Amino acid sequence: MNEMAKLQVLLGHWIEHNQEHGEEFVRWAQRARAAGLEEVARPIAEAARSAGEATRCLRQALARLETGGGSDVSK
Repeated sequence: MNEMAKLQVLLGHWIEHNQEHGEEFVRWAQRARAAGLEEVARPIAEAARSAGEATRCLRQALARLETGGGSDVSK
């Protein structure tokens, strides 16, 4: 398996894994809020937003790799 094929597999894995973490963060932020822990919930919710942004970036990288838009990766 060449480096680009490995990267494609890794990106798919990272996207899925990161999405799962983001969903878990949302659930725990909700639980913290329900327990009256707003000061705890707020940064957990921010982590969920950050995970969503990371997933967006990873999807963009994967799309560019799949469409050949990542040709400068080999430099």
